[in-house]
Amino acid sequence: MTTPLPDVPMPEAVHSGKVTFTLLGAQSDGPDADRLPDAKALEGATITFTPTREIRVLEPSPATVLPFKVTSRINAQGQLKDSQDAIGQWLVVGEYDVQYSFPGISIRSHKILVTEAHTDDTPLDLTLAAPPGPLLAPDALATVNARLDSYGPKGSPNGVAALDADGNVLNGDGVPVTGGGGSATWAGLPDKPAIPDSPDDIGAQPAGSYATSAQGAKADTAVQPGALSSYATTTSLTSGLDGKQTKADRLTALAGTTGGGLTVLGASGTTAFTRTIKSGTSRLTVTNGNGASGDPTITLAAATVDDLPAGATITRRYVSGAWQARGTTRTDITCNYLAATATDPNPTDYVSGSDYLFKPQA
Repeated sequence: MTTPLPDVPMPEAVHSGKVTFTLLGAQSDGPDADRLPDAKALEGATITFTPTREIRVLEPSPATVLPFKVTSRINAQGQLKDSQDAIGQWLVVGEYDVQYSFPGISIRSHKILVTEAHTDDTPLDLTLAAPPGPLLAPDALATVNARLDSYGPKGSPNGVAALDADGNVLNGDGVPVTGGGGSATWAGLPDKPAIPDSPDDIGAQPAGSYATSAQGAKADTAVQPGALSSYATTTSLTSGLDGKQTKADRLTALAGTTGGGLTVLGASGTTAFTRTIKSGTSRLTVTNGNGASGDPTITLAAATVDDLPAGATITRRYVSGAWQARGTTRTDITCNYLAATATDPNPTDYVSGSDYLFKPQA
């Protein structure tokens, strides 16, 4: 069983667009007054939107958003609905592969580009976004040609242009008016700028200008600028790239963390989290738990008799004319009182039923 992923706020930089669609089938005539085919809503047909790439945002903090595959259905009116039975499907902006599925019917898959301009008022309609259908059948093509001929002879004013065997456009006299790629030469171009024949023809230029005589006006005499010469070689580029750290999921995870403190990798090794050392008891005090301003310091408070577990045993002695204090009234621990002589007085904090008094024989 797959555990549902927790919902978190979507980064503000990630936008959504709305997609709509109406899918009808044409079936044979039903029990109505006419004998024409009837339209049928293809209820239950599915449309699957598969994202083609992830989304990377930088503000307010770096994040990579992986859009999930979304499957929508056609309702009883033939309209696209989302998981809440609302008309239309909202998708994160981006490119998607669209696939259609309904028994006995085949619709070609295609790509769409969803943008934030696709709103409730101007949604992206799949019927308009789909690529054109197959080429015209011969009878339909003849109809189109007849319409074109109605504009007048090819090459005549307001008519249709004709092409020769080489693809050149012909005027009304059948003479090509342009070539299939042109044959213009530099010498034949009017109003072209003059190119100096040598660096000396450039003349004096301001200091720091790229068009100095030292750099020349032609490629065959150009001098590589000194500031770029140490970088514009394959050897220097390769050397620089060799020293870079290889891309790794672990490093990407660490780069996604923000703020200072202790950073740890998750169980998969491809996620990272910022952690803080905390105390689970009042007996421990943690200072600088995230290590951001120094080493974390853990301090244990002084122990007392009350910190002992149940069933523990302590020992108290009669020293310098006084008993050592029992220190607690707990009855779930045992205190052994050890007298120095048989005449030592009994302890005053003795707990009957829990403690024992030991004296030497007289």
